[in-house]
Amino acid sequence: MTSSHDGFQRLATAISVSDLDRSTRFYCEGLGFKEGPSSGVHTAPPGSEIAKMMKLPSVRFQSRYLSRPDGNLEMVQIYEPAPFGERKPEINCVGAKGLLFNCPDAAAAAARLVELGGTLIYGGKDGASGAFPSYFVFDPDGIRIQLVSVPPEALAAMTG
Repeated sequence: MTSSHDGFQRLATAISVSDLDRSTRFYCEGLGFKEGPSSGVHTAPPGSEIAKMMKLPSVRFQSRYLSRPDGNLEMVQIYEPAPFGERKPEINCVGAKGLLFNCPDAAAAAARLVELGGTLIYGGKDGASGAFPSYFVFDPDGIRIQLVSVPPEALAAMTG
């Protein structure tokens, strides 16, 4: 049986950052991503396909890919027009809520992210079962990172 999704491949999760170099260091040194290609700074004039795609009159930006065996990030820094508005880290706002990582020592991983410019927002047990260490850290731009330490056998039971 074929699916309408045959041939689909998830390429990356895109995030908007305020400082590409700072975020590269945070994600590479703190979460084990490897730096990949960078687009260099692009200027898309009014009416260009990129400006239309981004729904901006014109745009000057740079992007960089980071990779891990379990997924990729595309980080985008917009230079012009200047980014504006409040970050919305509240969990009850609609939209993506962050990135979740399972790791051997969630407390140590959270401490390292704080050293790299993150902000610890919770440290304790997970809310679902209360059985596993769980830490939440905002990255330097307010993107929520959850770190848990779930043993392989329990993870297999959770993910099927």
